[in-house]
Amino acid sequence: MVERMNKNSGFTLIELAMVILISGLLFLPLIKAYDTYVIKKKVEDSRDAVSLSASLVTQYRANEGGYPCPADAGLPSTDANYGVSQCTSVHLVSVGDCTPSGGLCLISGDRDADGDSVMDPVLVGGIPFATLKTDLDGIALVSNQAFTDAWGNRIMYWVTASLTSLSTYNYYNGVISAVDEYGFPTAGVDQDAHFAVFSPGRDNRGGFSREGALLSVCSNDANSEDYINCDGDAVFIQAK
Repeated sequence: MVERMNKNSGFTLIELAMVILISGLLFLPLIKAYDTYVIKKKVEDSRDAVSLSASLVTQYRANEGGYPCPADAGLPSTDANYGVSQCTSVHLVSVGDCTPSGGLCLISGDRDADGDSVMDPVLVGGIPFATLKTDLDGIALVSNQAFTDAWGNRIMYWVTASLTSLSTYNYYNGVISAVDEYGFPTAGVDQDAHFAVFSPGRDNRGGFSREGALLSVCSNDANSEDYINCDGDAVFIQAK
């Protein structure tokens, strides 16, 4: 006897493949929308961290009469100077010097503000969150993670060296250029921004982790905006 095929036996492999294909096409826009949402959320969270850091640095200056020096971003959390403002260092003698970790450097500013025919120096490192949390009321309970961007980078901080001391502070002596992607100033009018705070971004270029590890070297891709922000000069570009 010839058995009859059961019409309710289920999908064939070809039919099942077609169902999977159609389902994939239907869900593709949802997946793309979710990816876009995740990226947007990370950018917003990172901007919040940058805004918080800049606000606290400004508050510190109002209280102390000068800006805090950067922390050495290359130090691990077990180090006594982790997140602590470092105004002096035996490793920062001349422009171009960095600490052994590379997380704190002294670079040349973008102009000669005091008229001595030498470009005034700029200190470059991480946000000194430990110092800010110690010296400013109301933020002691803020997590250290608040000073990290959404890609795991420490928020970085540049400051005109002469503006970190009450004895040398002069409002007109900022020596940092802050420009947009077209080269137009976004702060100051004559390369005179006081400080800059930024996130290294999703490619982690020049960024340090919360534990002081260098996440990605600052490669020499001169067309990259991230490269401009970690190439050792005092020109800071604000992202789109």
